[in-house]
Amino acid sequence: MTIDTLPIKLFYKILESGEVGLLNVKDAENVWNEIYEEFQKRDNNPVNNRIFRIQTDIEYLQTKYNLILMCVDSLRFEPNDDLISILKVHGYNVNEKEYMRSLDYIEKNAKGIVHKIRLLENQMPKIDNDKKDKSTVDDVLAAYSSILGFNIGNFNEITCSEFLGWKKQVETKIKKQEKQLQEIKSKKNGR
Repeated sequence: MTIDTLPIKLFYKILESGEVGLLNVKDAENVWNEIYEEFQKRDNNPVNNRIFRIQTDIEYLQTKYNLILMCVDSLRFEPNDDLISILKVHGYNVNEKEYMRSLDYIEKNAKGIVHKIRLLENQMPKIDNDKKDKSTVDDVLAAYSSILGFNIGNFNEITCSEFLGWKKQVETKIKKQEKQLQEIKSKKNGR
């Protein structure tokens, strides 16, 4: 499954729900990440790119935090050089003389990562959950058909790539119409 074959409606359904299993493919998480990243590259929307970067940072920090906690929990039962090395890579040193105290310190310090995650989450744009003003993918596709002046196809079959192509055409047409309106206004004001 790629951006060229994934229906746009399924893309947005996964984006809203987070249920990557809807892809029905092996290694759905990685497939989704590749599709999402490619979509962001092609979309060239600065807001979406910012959201993607923040989400990537949050996921990295969550993974790091979970890894540190798992290492600390495991080390409480039995010392392990590999786990100690993992902690060291992430900037945490285990003191052999004060072994348990250093594990407590690492665990307490790791909570700072949670604080960083919260700060990043606060940088995410607020989503308005007011259903009255919320457009669906079908609404957007119908508007694209109307603006372009022809049927762009079965909404259930339009792929992410096709959607991005239609979006680009609509944006180009709107810019062209805005330019024409500006020229008309300029001529009227020049008389």
